[in-house]
Amino acid sequence: MPVLLAVRVEVSLSSDWTPLRWPCGPLDLEQSKDIQAVKEALTAWLDPKALSFLEGGPVNAILVSWAGGTATDAKQQAALQPVIAEAKKRNIAVLGRVTGEAPNAAKAAAAAGLSAIVTDTVVPSVGGLKVIPAVTPQQAAGIGSPLMALTKSTWPRIPTQWRARDGKRGDSGGATGGGPTGAPWVESSGWICSLATAKAPGKKFWLLSEPPEDVIGYRPATYQLAVADAAAYGAHWVVAFDADTRKALASGGAKDTWKAVADAKQFFAARKACLQRPEIARLGILSDFDGPNEFIAEEMLNLTPRRAVPYRIMDLPKFKPTSLSGLKAVVWIDEKEPSGSARSALTAFVADGGVLIAPASSAGLVSGKPASNFEGRFNVYNLGKGKVAIASEPWSDPWVLCADTHLLLSRKHDMVRTFNAGSCNVRFTGTPGKGYLHVLSFTARTFGYPASFYVAQPYKTARWSTLDSVQDQPIEIKPKGPGVEVHLPDFGPYALVEFGA
Repeated sequence: MPVLLAVRVEVSLSSDWTPLRWPCGPLDLEQSKDIQAVKEALTAWLDPKALSFLEGGPVNAILVSWAGGTATDAKQQAALQPVIAEAKKRNIAVLGRVTGEAPNAAKAAAAAGLSAIVTDTVVPSVGGLKVIPAVTPQQAAGIGSPLMALTKSTWPRIPTQWRARDGKRGDSGGATGGGPTGAPWVESSGWICSLATAKAPGKKFWLLSEPPEDVIGYRPATYQLAVADAAAYGAHWVVAFDADTRKALASGGAKDTWKAVADAKQFFAARKACLQRPEIARLGILSDFDGPNEFIAEEMLNLTPRRAVPYRIMDLPKFKPTSLSGLKAVVWIDEKEPSGSARSALTAFVADGGVLIAPASSAGLVSGKPASNFEGRFNVYNLGKGKVAIASEPWSDPWVLCADTHLLLSRKHDMVRTFNAGSCNVRFTGTPGKGYLHVLSFTARTFGYPASFYVAQPYKTARWSTLDSVQDQPIEIKPKGPGVEVHLPDFGPYALVEFGA
């Protein structure tokens, strides 16, 4: 994929678009899997009348496939004209997805009256057309646009919950449903949103993840989870339905699914303030998150939430000594050992009582004999009041690294602990005297038993909300050690607990 570092676009992109993916037409038919239900849905949404279900809902823009760099592009653009015309009548913006090498896509989009194109190739803006770059989190740092779409995202789920169209369980029978945690394995894009924000602070991000078409049985709560998996981390999911739901919506059905998505979107729109708070964490993950460091760094971000360990992402190019404030441990991911101001700051951090965890290639940080050995995987050196743990061998298993990091940090420094919540990821954010615990349940079902959550802050009050019936209601809070604990009744895909001093 071409690098977008040189792209500059207008800063007047609409911050009010709430888009829905609108697949239809020859190009989508050409690129789709050979599944009858998918073909029927693509044909159904080519009918302009299908747009009627959007009336009164939160969606005010549709994202259509515009160009893929093939001979079908012209047919696709011609077939979309009635849909574009109807959308304009309804005051719905039309955005075009451009993939592949399609140099004339922007010109054709401007001529057809599209409001913007979303593209992962270098396409200059023409005729006032807005360009929304589709990028990886690493690319986001070099883009001038205030709004970007993230291509590296995944559909949120527990894989073996899913039933494929061929009747098998999980991802066509090939996925793993439980990891080394013993708890269900989950797939989430939360860490991707957090990394993009760390790379490009202050920017707005869309997730382009879509439900796999070879899976059936999507429920309304499934889509609420997709909304929450982005929104809880400050991003926005471009709504995308499976083929069966698209067919039903086109004929006036699936109203419960549409209402569930609309409710979820409106829930988060009303809570923008609490979605932009920084993580409350005692663990820092420091890396450039690129090149040879990318795999281990990203897997650390992905897997650490399965241990309910909040972390602060520190992007090395933006690193400042103040980034270490409040942390108890830092993982230095990069193969090249720290140097310059980063090395000085980390040395001071350890001398003051912190723990630095580093790869075998950073052995030059220490000298002499280690004071101890951790599980045969780390040599631990004393430095001032703190410790430096140097890996004995190059890192190869990210999950083992996450587990070792948690133990080297020490459970006494847990900011969050969960009970009866093995299918959940949590995000803990806030400011002094105010905390927000975002709980995402990847079963997307009510629990059936109480789930409890401990946070290591002495809050005095707690209120909670869910995407369905519970809205900002007080909940009992119990002191426990240096923090507090709450017990949540049944909830679906998402719950928000707001703590106060």
